[in-house]
Amino acid sequence: MAGRADYLCMEKDGRTTGFVHNDGGSWESVDQIKFSVGMMLTLVTDLIPPTLGDGKADFLWVEKFSGDTSVWLNQGRRDGKGADGSSFQWDQAGVLYRGAAQGSCYHFPDLDGNKRADFHLTYSDTNKADTSFNDCPDNGGEDDKTPTDPGLPIPPSNRWKDVRCTAEYINDAKAKADRRWRAADCDGAWEALVRYYREDMTAFPYFTQYVGSLFNTKDKRFCGLLGGGDNCDTIECNDQAHTAPASFLITESLVEYHNMFERLREGLLYGGDKAKKQLADLDATFAPDLSKEKDKLNRMLNLLGLAFGLASGPVFNNALKGHISATARDNFKDLSVNAVSWGVTIAKDEYSTATLDGTLEDTLYYMTQKLQDTTVRLVSSNRGLFPPLTNTGLTSRQAERALLGHNYTAENKDVDEELKNLYATISLGKMLNASLAPPNIIELQDKVAKSLTTFMIGNAWRMGVLEHHPVLLTTDEKCDAPHRESDAFTKQDLEASATCVDGKRYYLMSAQGKACLQVLANWNCQWAKFDKLPGIDKLGKANLFYGLTLDDFARGALNNFKRYGNRPPTPEEHGNPDKETIRSFLDMDFGGAGAVPIEVCSRQEALDWWRSEDNKMKSTREFACPEKL
Repeated sequence: MAGRADYLCMEKDGRTTGFVHNDGGSWESVDQIKFSVGMMLTLVTDLIPPTLGDGKADFLWVEKFSGDTSVWLNQGRRDGKGADGSSFQWDQAGVLYRGAAQGSCYHFPDLDGNKRADFHLTYSDTNKADTSFNDCPDNGGEDDKTPTDPGLPIPPSNRWKDVRCTAEYINDAKAKADRRWRAADCDGAWEALVRYYREDMTAFPYFTQYVGSLFNTKDKRFCGLLGGGDNCDTIECNDQAHTAPASFLITESLVEYHNMFERLREGLLYGGDKAKKQLADLDATFAPDLSKEKDKLNRMLNLLGLAFGLASGPVFNNALKGHISATARDNFKDLSVNAVSWGVTIAKDEYSTATLDGTLEDTLYYMTQKLQDTTVRLVSSNRGLFPPLTNTGLTSRQAERALLGHNYTAENKDVDEELKNLYATISLGKMLNASLAPPNIIELQDKVAKSLTTFMIGNAWRMGVLEHHPVLLTTDEKCDAPHRESDAFTKQDLEASATCVDGKRYYLMSAQGKACLQVLANWNCQWAKFDKLPGIDKLGKANLFYGLTLDDFARGALNNFKRYGNRPPTPEEHGNPDKETIRSFLDMDFGGAGAVPIEVCSRQEALDWWRSEDNKMKSTREFACPEKL
């Protein structure tokens, strides 16, 4: 990545490993270059010039329907590996290019030879092509001596005031959303709204109230106040004085945005309720005697923030399966990541004041209750999704960023950025005609409860109940291969612990207690055998624990292991998921990955590690597999 071709291997989920081409022609393995983002990316290299013209290769992802292009900017090689396990630093820049056609029509060659990637659109029906050349000058050299016109767009007019509800497209829900938006001159109305808002940013506590006041429709619309009753409703198009069709469409867009967050809140609240109902069985089934070990209960409670992030995943995933533009989806996802990140902080604050008395059931019940309290604190009271930029009651920067992405107050320079973000989400009618996936409340509750239950079981095993040390053992065997028993593995326990992921056989087992049970007269050890984990006979049953299977835990362990660069997460990483980890949760239909902090290694590696001189006499160990640096 320094003017020479490097050798990279990209997996289907975007995880990239490779070799850097050094001076003198040598090759250096840099292991993981980019962690998984859940989709195949395009690398814009020096040969196909870099996005910023800075000499570094950047990653792109082109949305296949809209053509919108997201960019991950290459900030160069790190000293060592980051928390995400990558040897290079990547900053997510979001959607930098708006598409005008489906993603497969876009290409990024250097057609004019200036060492920058150009934007090339080939129309699939005619095979004709349009090209936008990337000829932005560099940042060096002297400035031009004379002022030049930068070619900024002309400010919108006041045409929106004269548009009537009977105009073409305005009330036609079947018309393309961008046509409806333009027909009402919503851009012009938005400019007027921003000017009105800036005149007195303390007039109303909610941004949507400025909409109602300016357009004379309703000044008590609390869009963003979730769980507060019918406080965010749409309006009908009206041609009366001081109103306009633009207010009708802008309001509808904000209401749809509000509804997405309402879905998030409800899913977490009701899913948490459902998870509570099986807590009593978790203790005896998967974590016998854990309730007697208060330090381990405290460790479980310390993971409350992670549980909140995992539970958010299936809710977000379900809410956005309907008809919604790719740009609106990306913007909402960014907001959700910030919101969940702040929720993690709130959850951990709740944990810090906890006093533990009772069993594992009591602890987990307390956790699910605090998860619900977290969602209420996160998206209720005076915060809202569109709170006033003058709100100084949120003293924490994270709190102020939670729902609109940045720290903001009336005096803060980021006001422009906040308004731009909100406009980007609704502009060109991105939220018009949007339809969220029809809520199947039972299914959604089950997915949230399933994510929380996976989290609880996986971490109860990991805590070392009865000196268990869970490990996912890899093999080269196909799923239907006969089980290979040995002095360390009984056929019965292998059969009970076998699982299959993507056509490969794995065993989820425990290296319980000491490997050397006793030293014999000949100074050899009587060796312990790998054992099955408690409760696995209860998995795979439709009427128990939401039908969770060993496959779910195995896949979760593999995904989690890969997420951290083929190593287990540290306790700090596990208890404090960063934003990229949270982003991966939001891509999941069911939050298994991230919930299962179980180590992964081969049968032989785990056996040799357990029986090593350093470990064989230890009842408890920090790792079940050899440490991987």
